[in-house]
Amino acid sequence: MFRVLIILCLYPLISEMEAQEASVIQVNSQEFHKLISGSSGVLLDVRTSSEFKNGHITDAGQLNFYALDFKRK
Repeated sequence: MFRVLIILCLYPLISEMEAQEASVIQVNSQEFHKLISGSSGVLLDVRTSSEFKNGHITDAGQLNFYALDFKRK
């Protein structure tokens, strides 16, 4: 009975997640170069600071995915 109650409570959240459109596209290196050269967008690297320091794309922003305030930022 407890499992059924949990499922009923989580159903609205699960159904809402499925309704969202995908906002991620995968591109090869040539397409990526075209996108960052001719666009006014932002390139955001979500690795940790130490990973970012080991190497990153020029002018990329950095935001630690594991930071507690990641979603807010």
